[in-house]
Amino acid sequence: MKLPFSFIAAFFVSLVAQADDKSPLIAAYYYPWYIEGDWSRHEYIETPVLGKYGTDDPKIAEKHIDMAADHGIDCFFVSWWGKDTLTSNHLRKGFLQAENLERIQYGLYYETMGILDATDGKKDGVVDFSQPGPMEKMIEDFRMLKKQHFGHDQYLKFNDKPVVGFYVSRTLKHFKRAHLDQLEKEIGVELYSIGDEAFFWDQEKPETARNGVGIFDSYSAYNMFEPKKIIEGDTALTFQSREAFPIFRTWAKEVTFFPGIIPRYHDFRGHPPMAGTPDDFALLLESAAAMAMRQPLEKGVQPIVFITSFNEWWEGTSLEPAEEYGTSYLEVVRDFQAVTKRKAPAPLTNQQDAGSTSAKKPNVVFIITDDQSWDTLGFMGGKVHTPRIDQLAKDGLFLTNFNVTSTVCSPSRYSFLTGRYAGRCQGPKFVKEHPPGDQTQVENIGELEPGGSNLATILQSAGYHTGFVGKSHVIRHDWMEKNHRPEDCPLETYPQDADPRDPEVNAKLQRNHQRWCDEIKKYGFDFADGVYAANLKELYCDDLNVHNLEWTVSKACDFMDEATKKQKPFFLYFSTTLHHGPAPWANRFSLDADPRMTGEGFVEEGFDVMPPREDVVKRNREAGFPDNKAFALWLDDGVGALIDKVDDLGLEKDTMVVFVPDHGSFRHGKATLHEYGMRVPMLLRWPGTIQAGSKYDEIVANIDVLPTLAEICGAQIPEAHQHDGISFASALNGDTKPIREYLFGELGHSRCVKTKDWKYIAVRFPPEVQKKMQAGQMFNGYEGEKLKTPYLTRNSHLGHYAAKANPNYFLPNQLYDLRKDVEENNDVFLEHPEAAQELHDRLGSLLKGFPGRPFGEFTE
Repeated sequence: MKLPFSFIAAFFVSLVAQADDKSPLIAAYYYPWYIEGDWSRHEYIETPVLGKYGTDDPKIAEKHIDMAADHGIDCFFVSWWGKDTLTSNHLRKGFLQAENLERIQYGLYYETMGILDATDGKKDGVVDFSQPGPMEKMIEDFRMLKKQHFGHDQYLKFNDKPVVGFYVSRTLKHFKRAHLDQLEKEIGVELYSIGDEAFFWDQEKPETARNGVGIFDSYSAYNMFEPKKIIEGDTALTFQSREAFPIFRTWAKEVTFFPGIIPRYHDFRGHPPMAGTPDDFALLLESAAAMAMRQPLEKGVQPIVFITSFNEWWEGTSLEPAEEYGTSYLEVVRDFQAVTKRKAPAPLTNQQDAGSTSAKKPNVVFIITDDQSWDTLGFMGGKVHTPRIDQLAKDGLFLTNFNVTSTVCSPSRYSFLTGRYAGRCQGPKFVKEHPPGDQTQVENIGELEPGGSNLATILQSAGYHTGFVGKSHVIRHDWMEKNHRPEDCPLETYPQDADPRDPEVNAKLQRNHQRWCDEIKKYGFDFADGVYAANLKELYCDDLNVHNLEWTVSKACDFMDEATKKQKPFFLYFSTTLHHGPAPWANRFSLDADPRMTGEGFVEEGFDVMPPREDVVKRNREAGFPDNKAFALWLDDGVGALIDKVDDLGLEKDTMVVFVPDHGSFRHGKATLHEYGMRVPMLLRWPGTIQAGSKYDEIVANIDVLPTLAEICGAQIPEAHQHDGISFASALNGDTKPIREYLFGELGHSRCVKTKDWKYIAVRFPPEVQKKMQAGQMFNGYEGEKLKTPYLTRNSHLGHYAAKANPNYFLPNQLYDLRKDVEENNDVFLEHPEAAQELHDRLGSLLKGFPGRPFGEFTE
């Protein structure tokens, strides 16, 4: 989710420059000691997404570490309550044994509030350091911390000083700076200490002490928006009174300001919390980082923004996904980091022209095919001949777990171009079909928003020459409905059996094609040609209902020539009609058709950019495959022609070629959320930058393409452009770490949540359909049969073949173990109730991110 940051981009450019490129380190409080039921008396307790925390199982910590690292959290400050406590044991046996610990730094937060009580001979909630007991206990504890933690590779250090937090909550009496000096001398380690204001509460002039030893205010969620009490001499900004919750006071010996923030907090003392929305939290994060970066820093010290907490707090106050906002708080942090410091890997942005010192932006050729599954790709085991695509897999990066979040044409392409889930569409057709409050039925009604931003507009703003060639199906659905076109539709009509060779008919076809090109240019494309409005049948001409790959490839080559002459980096969106219907394996619709029949009518001169069609059939036979498999080689030739054009222009090292299908075929899960409909191969070739023969096995999706290309191409995503994606640019440099744990999917009346191991699919019908089903009403099937349950999609043709290919199609709850059953033949919903419940709850959290879009019990 892309959330608004009111001034973050321009503001942080200047701040980072002033801070020696030291962007803030984002740290979060982490609790290793959660015990089920311990907090149940509190009204605001949230339900942990990972279940019981009363365990030292490192797998729990591993999930938290991935969740944090994936969203830009640099460090955990782990709560520690003494050497003989549960926190210490869980830290040592659980957290420190996590296999992915290298993904995050950690420091310790010494919870002195409870540890030292009674060491002064009393147990009154106040620790008196004028007595010998507390200091002896603290020295004993820190000797243990030095032995077990301070030397750890992942332990946070500034200038070789271990960073230690102190949480005292105004419980220490007579504690002075000299006590810290004594502690460091006794353990033989100089510490970088942070804590709250109460450390020096008995000073006669707290303001002087605050400035003199580095005590500064920070703020919480509620007091930032309450009336501010100005305290003269306060080094930090002016915030609420000193009675605020003391965790939000920070200090440091080195006079560094560490603001602490919390998404939402209610102190039970009459201070009303702020709303705690993700937008509010984004504002807190911006402001905290701004103040942190204004402070003078000694060399080797990084400003810290401290978030309380990552897990285990009251409802809505932790970063860990909670019931109301799901992953939204984490996404705020991720987006903040993307602006301030998560830049594209150096090789992706620093390629230079000879004799030039300025960075050169890469060209992008983005090839998206239609209805293509693994069985039409040789490198994936398909019984077809596809040598150029197979070589593309060898020459670059293969994303083995790439997914589309909707598995029919329009919504999938919408997500590629916007980075948004298709259910967020605000296009005219979609909103007309699904006004606010209606359960969406995501399928081929998604379209780009007129006047909105998308991948093309974003790259265009970054200086790119943008081009569109091939199938659209993402704009002006009203023009495509021949019998229901609006009065102002500019398209001219002709009979279905019209002959494109007729000059009058052909002139109409040419003018219609130009109108489609002109319309597409309104969505951010400088060049549009070789355009099909949608599928071939939308030309409404029998003679043109044939594929013409050469026509589109020739237009793509024209675009690359044009962009090269303009000496601008280019982005080409090239979308094929293959392997969609009409069935290309029936060669009368493909290789045996007249190559002069195009989307702009009859073109007498034809096109000479690919091997002749008869040669395709000949080479396919020589490779040992039947003629009805030659269509795969034909598409392969088209991909090869585009790659050859890049190389012929001398741009191979400056151009990333991307190959990806829009979804699987109707034989393999199209129009469902099953694996072979969602999961498709993505290949990326960029010689000299992407290592040949590399693979990335973690979950990636079409919503991730926009932020990835924006990052690689040095383009700024507008603040107003909401998106759901996560950049996977680091994978291009060989980083194999996952970018996400969960992925959401939507199609028709089904929704899913997928992890690397599991997929849960829920089918829920809107109330009016449920009433018909409960009344025993039957529904029409595609072949005239009667069904007890309707298809999930409006399109009965898609529903028929989807149901035929997937025996569990109609089940309301489906769970698949992807480790054992990648084809999803066996529903194990009843056999694995814990996994089913976890993913059911996760789906509910995700669906709450679609306001006004009900979906059964998930959004009630």
